Amino acid sequence: MTKPDYTSEAYLLKAIAHPVRLEILEVLSEGQKCVADVEQLIVGATQSSVSQHLALLRHCQLVGFKREGNKHCYFLTNPDMIIRLFKALRSEAIKNQIIEQPVL
Repeated sequence: MTKPDYTSEAYLLKAIAHPVRLEILEVLSEGQKCVADVEQLIVGATQSSVSQHLALLRHCQLVGFKREGNKHCYFLTNPDMIIRLFKALRSEAIKNQIIEQPVL
């Protein structure tokens, strides 16, 4: 059996381990959105913050990017994985184990 690439897996988990990035991923799980639409849907985040989070998610290949005229639009590169991730995170088994402040 091949040993899993824990470094790559940790990198991916670290990339999504931010409330704004999780919210962006959930917004994009509904379909492709242009930056302005994403910014409007993410309450409390600045335009600059959303753009930085989108850039990081794009760098990690969790989201893709394309131009439509003068608009920049984003989409999930693997929507099924993200939807399964949210289902797993929201399952009762996981909810019962979540603590507010993890011990690091």
